Amino acid sequence: MNAISGGYQQGVEPVQMRQMMQQRAQENFRDADADGNKALSRSEAIDVMIEKGIDAENFSKIFKKVDSDKNGEISIEENMQAQVRRRQAMLSDTPQVDVKEVSHIETTV
Repeated sequence: MNAISGGYQQGVEPVQMRQMMQQRAQENFRDADADGNKALSRSEAIDVMIEKGIDAENFSKIFKKVDSDKNGEISIEENMQAQVRRRQAMLSDTPQVDVKEVSHIETTV
């Protein structure tokens, strides 16, 4: 996995990684925007989802969530907001280590 796909890449700062991921998301959005109107219609979005292996039922749920203004299209802003929410959800699922539980472990240098 690399920084663009969301994995950790040694030597890449978190801010730099986030910028790379945002740039890649914007590029993917522009590639999917077949008519160039800066919004993804359901048909443009479903093409992308099919490529990613998402079935029709899940596509419909995802589209409804991402289309926050309910106008039937996904704008780049809606897409970026969805990316941020997804990242936040992933981070909140990360198990936290309780310092008290590991304080007895000695480190050797």
